[in-house]
Parts: sequence; structure tokens; C-alpha cells
Amino acid sequence: MVYTACGKFIYIFYLIIKIRERNHKKLEEYLKKTLDERTLEVRKQKEVIELKNKDITDSINYAKRIQEAILPSQLIFRRALPQSFILYRPRDIVSGDFYIAQSFNGISIVISADATGHGVPGAFMSLICSTIIKDILSKQNVQSPDAVLYELDKEIKHIFNLNEENPDQPKDGLDITVCEINGVTGLVRISSAMRPFLVFKQGVLSYHKGSKHSIGGAEYRKKVFEMQEFNLKANDMIYLFTDGYADQFGGPLIKKFKISRFKKLCAEISGKSPAEQKKILEETFDNWKGNEAQVDDVLVIGVKI
Repeated sequence: MVYTACGKFIYIFYLIIKIRERNHKKLEEYLKKTLDERTLEVRKQKEVIELKNKDITDSINYAKRIQEAILPSQLIFRRALPQSFILYRPRDIVSGDFYIAQSFNGISIVISADATGHGVPGAFMSLICSTIIKDILSKQNVQSPDAVLYELDKEIKHIFNLNEENPDQPKDGLDITVCEINGVTGLVRISSAMRPFLVFKQGVLSYHKGSKHSIGGAEYRKKVFEMQEFNLKANDMIYLFTDGYADQFGGPLIKKFKISRFKKLCAEISGKSPAEQKKILEETFDNWKGNEAQVDDVLVIGVKI
């Protein structure tokens, strides 16, 4: 009887183990089947996402071609301003920063601007603003840099319906510097909305603040865009720039480059040729940024009289 009871116990224990093994095997098969199904689903989703990303990237690259077609080429820019350079680096494929250069009857107009936003939204804004500015420059009644800003502010507010009655509207706008250079007399007239600029005159670099108002935006009070005049001579320099260069994080302590360091750099290189200046600015920016991500669109324009 003892052996019989012991045999039954062993048999039951054996059955339990077999049942557990069978259940475990079924669970493994179920998990494997589920994993295969999920893997297949993930692969399909990955393919869909990759296709959508490709479509988006292709669209953005096409937008880049459109933006580049609207911006003056380096060749056209140098025709208008022979002794000049442009350092232009979008943070993304397309940029909210843009520039304009025109020359007629011995007068050259150069504009640097930083529209609201980055990437595609910023690029759309820059395209709209660039088109409006070119139209303004063609008007006979707009004959000074400050007049360009007043007209641009009015147009931007009208197009985007920016007024006190629509407080929830996006506050689209831009910061911009408009510079007029008389190639015959050396008279330079500059009006700026929220952007500083640098003037290198007879060996001395000076820093000038722009008006304390952006174009468009959330301000509904009366804006004042002041115009500053400079009598410059051969080899004097003008620097127009957006905030991307000075705001870049990097260096040994991962801090902003800052406007003070940018001013010092421009003072050091201002006696060099425009091509050399651009090269130094590029190398300095890359060395400072290191492995850090670019935080903003970068635009620096240097013009030698």
C-alpha cells in the first residue's frame, strides 16, 4: 500500500510538471505569435512613418529651393555690394532669417531680418515679409529706411489682422535692419526695429541700438523708428546681424557666445577682406558651437564701403 500511495504521488507530481510544461509551452507560443504580430505591425508603422517623413522632408527641401530662389544669390549680392559678405545658416532646412540687397543710381539697399519662428513657419513668414518689402522698396513715396519700416509695420498688421480687437491672434512680426548706402557720397542711413548694428569707422568700432519696437507683433501703441546717419569713407565697415550668432551655446562652459564677444570679434577682423572676415566668423562659430545643437537661424552681413 505504501508503494502504491507513493507511486500515485509520483505520478500526480509528474502530471503536474507535464501540465506546467505544456502550459508554459503554450504561453511561449502565444507570446511568440503576439511578438511576431506586434513586430510586423511596428515594421508597417515604421514604413508608413518613413514614407511620411520622406514626403515632409521632400516638401521642406522644395520650400528651401523656393526660399533660395527669392533670396539674392551671393553673385547678385556682390553685384549690389562688391565689398561684402553674407554668413547665412538656417537652424533647420529653411529659415526665418532673410536678407535683401538692391542697387540703383549709386544707392544700395541692404536689409537683414529675423521673422517670427523657425523652420517652415519662419520660412513662410520670411517669404511673405520679403515679398512685402520688395513691393515697398518699389514705391516712389518711400524714400528712407525709417519710411520702409513704418510702411512694413502697417502692411504686416493689415495682412495678419493684428489689432486690439483681436487679442488672441498670433503676434506675427519681425526684427529688421534697413541700411541705405550712397556709393558716391559715402552717406549711410540706417533704421532698425529691435536689432542693433555695428559701424567700423576710421579704426573704431561703435555699437548702435535699434528702435525698441518690432514690426507687427503685439504692440498697438504708436511706434517710432529712428534713423541714424553716418558719413563713411573707404574701408569703413557696417555689420548687420540677427540674434542667432550671439545666442549660440557652446565653449568650454556651454554658455552663450553673447553680443560682447561678437563685437570684440568684429573689431578684430574689420581690417581684413570681406572673404577673410566671413571665414573667421564661420570658424569661430563652429569652434564655439562644437557638438552643441544650433539654437537659432544665423545671419551676419558685412559691407565694406
